[in-house]
This record gives sequence, structure tokens and C-alpha cells, in this order.
Amino acid sequence: MKNPFYEKEFIEKLADFSEGKVEFFEPIAIISKGILIKRGYSLTYGFYGGFKDSIDKNFLKSISRNFFKFYIYDFENRINVDFLKNKTVFTYLLEVPQSIEIFFKMISKNRYKSLKKLQNKEKKLNLTIKEGLNFFEKFYENYRTLYKKHHKVFKKENILKLKNYLNLLNVLQNDNYLGGVLIIKINNYALLWISGYRKLLNFDIGEFLFLISVRWAIENKLEILDFGLETTESVGFIKSSFGTKKYEYNVWFK
Repeated sequence: MKNPFYEKEFIEKLADFSEGKVEFFEPIAIISKGILIKRGYSLTYGFYGGFKDSIDKNFLKSISRNFFKFYIYDFENRINVDFLKNKTVFTYLLEVPQSIEIFFKMISKNRYKSLKKLQNKEKKLNLTIKEGLNFFEKFYENYRTLYKKHHKVFKKENILKLKNYLNLLNVLQNDNYLGGVLIIKINNYALLWISGYRKLLNFDIGEFLFLISVRWAIENKLEILDFGLETTESVGFIKSSFGTKKYEYNVWFK
């Protein structure tokens, strides 16, 4: 599958986001961090990288020597070298259907029942969905509270460096902010990146955020909606139940 994020402007913004700098754009985009102990990333924090055109193994071997740590997220699975280690990772890709009715036919039976119940509760609870970064401050507080115990929390100002590529879907009950999902979008490809929400009795906000993301992708006629990495088997099971395909790619590193 063709790397969806190979845009010069995006790579520059991503370097700012990760507090690094762009070392190369071609033949492979490399972002570096650190001065004395330099780390190099084909694209940092798991965003997809790899060679833009043809593979240049000699170039790769040469530049890898410049870094203490070095990572390539080979989304297209085209690299095969013996001077780097590699590991396999997975993401879950939804080929966006033309309608929500078609989507419901793509998902597992249990997920279908669950989403139908959520839709009924959505009306009963008087929930509204609003798109836009106007709610970013409230979203960020929920995200920080949800993630701070077990995950790295990105700085607010760094996230907003990517604002030209961000869409934020927000869930409100009357004027009460319940949560949202932050999506990175380039062309016809979107990645579900960060979620932030608080619990609502007898209502699964996390599952609901997946549902409204699919609705949004259908309405905006996207081709691929990326549900993100398989961090655990249980997470992978949940994402696969939404009609996604498990996509395998390699991370090369030293």
C-alpha cells in the first residue's frame, strides 16, 4: 500500500511536532532528534515512512551510521536489509463504504448489535456531534486525564502544529462536553490518532467515537480510515470487529 503521508509540508510540521528537524526529504524522509545522542526516524511516533521511489540500500546504510538509534516505518514493506533489525507491527484499515448501511453489513454481528444500541441511546441522551478545533481545550483536558497514567501525553502546543491536517469530532450532551477523537487527514486517507473522553453511565463513549468517525469518513468520501496500531490483542480484536482489515508492516531499527 502506498505511503499516504509523503507530503513535504506535513513532514516539516511533523518535525516541529516532535521537536526535531528534517534531515532528508528524499529518497527517504528522515527526522532527527537530539544533538549528542542523535535519533533518526523515517517518520516519528509511528507515522508511516519509507522510500519515496526506488530503494537505495547504500544510502540507507550510510545514513544509519549517523544515528545512535534509527527507525524506519516501512509501510509499503519494500525494504529488506541485513544491517538493521526488524519487527512486525499491525494497523487496522477500513475501506470506507459509500453508506452507513453498507458499513453495518461489513461488521461483526456482535458489533452490529452494540452499535445499534448506541444509536438508540444517542437519541435518548440527546447527544450532538460537532466538528472543529473550537473544542480543543476541553478535548485536551479529557485526553490528558485519560492518558497520563499509562501513556505519553503530547504537549498541547505541539499537537496544534499539525492543525492544518487535523479534524476533531466532539460529543456533547446539551452543553456538556463528553469527549472527542482527533483525526489526522491527508487527501483521502485519515488516521484515528488521539481520543479523549470521560465515562458516561451505561454508554460506551470509546465505541461511539469509532462509530462517529466512520460516519464522518463516509460523509467526506474518504477511501481509507486507519484505526491505528494493535497495541494489544484485545485492542486488535475490537478494531477488527469494525470491518477493518489487519495490515502488517515492518519497522527496521538499530
